Amino acid sequence: MLGPSASEAQVASVRQTLELDKPLTTQFIHYIARVATLDFGHSFVDGRPVGPEVRKKLSLTAILASITTALIAIYLVAAMTLEGVGRWSWLSEAIAFFCVSLPTLFSGVIVALAAVVYYPYTRFSGSLATVDDWLYLLPAALVLALYPIGILTRIAKAQMHKVFDAEYVRAARARGLSRGTLLRSYILRNSLVPLLAAFGNQLPLLLTSTFIVEIIFSVPGIGALLLKSVMERDLPMLEGIVVATSLLTIGVSLLLDLLYPLADPRIRKQNAT
Repeated sequence: MLGPSASEAQVASVRQTLELDKPLTTQFIHYIARVATLDFGHSFVDGRPVGPEVRKKLSLTAILASITTALIAIYLVAAMTLEGVGRWSWLSEAIAFFCVSLPTLFSGVIVALAAVVYYPYTRFSGSLATVDDWLYLLPAALVLALYPIGILTRIAKAQMHKVFDAEYVRAARARGLSRGTLLRSYILRNSLVPLLAAFGNQLPLLLTSTFIVEIIFSVPGIGALLLKSVMERDLPMLEGIVVATSLLTIGVSLLLDLLYPLADPRIRKQNAT
């Protein structure tokens, strides 16, 4: 923090400020108490409080991830609907293969270059104060959505065929229900739980990809802050980023677990018994 030319008095003063002169047990207890209140101290580089800075950047990353999730959901609903009515099967398979095959770094660079030339919304104020700011995030969200779309489309297609061959669906077809009614009442809802579980498994990869894509598209989110903190060896900032992103991942995973009973009431009945 002080550099190689610091005096012993300066070193002693900083050690006292950081409580490094106290026993390890005392340091650990105080550290846990601060982390429990999301107090990670101040940046080694410019003295900014770590907590507010991480919250500000993480909120932008969360918004980008939310837009990505919305794009994934829209595509999956459209693909599953068209798959259910017997159309678009080969095209959805081709799109899934294309999305899985593209590395995020490569697709991010290609989309970023195309956006610079053809996309009109290439300026970002950093505060999401205008519609242009929200539209600026769309190319980055599209890149983030490609790989999950490829994986989830294949899972959705396999699950739909599995549900369509189930006995209760065959019985409903024998009663004369239309394919659209079967799709709405049976197939889509019963295919939802495996999709939620698969999306939960994609969360860590999605978060890691977000760091990369933010740097490519110059989005001032947690990814840019992470890279800056690594380059500057800003340990308190890095600590705050790791803990905050871990809590975010755990929270979203917990939310998905809570959604399972809503998607499939049988899970709620099993938990009750």
